[in-house]
Amino acid sequence: MTALSIRLRLAIWYGLVLLLALSVLGAGIWFGVDHSLRAALDQTLADRAHGVITTIAIESADVPPADMAKELDEYARESPEGRLIAVYDESGRYLLKPPFAYPPSLATSAYGTITAQHGQYRVYRANSSIQGHVYQIFVAGSMQQIAMTERLLRAWLLLAAPLVLLIASLGGYWVSRRALAPVDAITHAARSISIANLGERLPVPLTGDELQRLSETWNEMLGRLDDAVRSLSRFTADASHELRTPVALIRTTAELALRRERAPGAYREALGQIADEAVRTGELVEDLLSLARADVGNSALQFDRVDLAEVCREVCAQAETLAAPLELHLTGIVPAGPIWVEGHKLAVYRLLLQLIDNALKYTGPGGSVILGLSVVGDSATI
Repeated sequence: MTALSIRLRLAIWYGLVLLLALSVLGAGIWFGVDHSLRAALDQTLADRAHGVITTIAIESADVPPADMAKELDEYARESPEGRLIAVYDESGRYLLKPPFAYPPSLATSAYGTITAQHGQYRVYRANSSIQGHVYQIFVAGSMQQIAMTERLLRAWLLLAAPLVLLIASLGGYWVSRRALAPVDAITHAARSISIANLGERLPVPLTGDELQRLSETWNEMLGRLDDAVRSLSRFTADASHELRTPVALIRTTAELALRRERAPGAYREALGQIADEAVRTGELVEDLLSLARADVGNSALQFDRVDLAEVCREVCAQAETLAAPLELHLTGIVPAGPIWVEGHKLAVYRLLLQLIDNALKYTGPGGSVILGLSVVGDSATI
């Protein structure tokens, strides 16, 4: 099963959140409009009831109670929705005939809703005492206009919500695609980087956000990997270069010893040279590892007092084995006494042996190579 892309998931989540927000907003608008329309209708009914009470108060001063029904009937004809007005006196006789029966709940409540033949009506009840007579007034108003307004509002909400949701989701997808475009660029650049081009770096968007910090962090990691690979390459090159001479020395010594029959003492001498060089080779491997660790800041060579004259004599003794097959003359001009310096004995030995090996390699047959050691002031010169 193929996983959805981040931009598509962001667009889906954005659409779902927007759908929830639109639902809450639509419900809020619906209930707000419904409450406002009902409140406006209730206020209208209260004003009409107050108008009826005012009319009764005015007419009762000049009109006998027996003629009050006629006056109220004329008032109802001239009033909007006057046919929905009902007036009862204290005996329960209606002065203005109701269009339909009012619910018993209006006996204790000022407002109520009833369903009649022609739809729903909102009813307001008011009691008033005028000229010693108690009147009960009922004023009703049709809720048809409210129902029509709510149907229209519902239709608009149901039509507009999907359209807004679609447009917003497409916009969210476009925005997420724009926002994640640097991620695609970083991914493409990361795929093109291998061990052969670790020096390359990822593009860093100058946005000051998480993507910039991510790119900078990856570039720092690539820098550390590049340093590690370079250190490994240097170690490989150093190891190859350093090990070539002692291995050649061991091989040459063994070949010379096996070339013809020799006395047991000569074999022992050759094996002793091979053993000594094998020990030095083992120490060389350890020092190469120490140098590799030193390249990454983990350790360094430990210096000590070294007799440089003794090292030069050992190097000349070993290098004579390399010079003999090449028909070259190796001469060591080294003082008899010790010459003490601060250094690492095996590292100095390897250095001199490598230099002599290179000199022997590039000197023609019959030539000579000279290793000289002298002291000038506080310095030793080779």
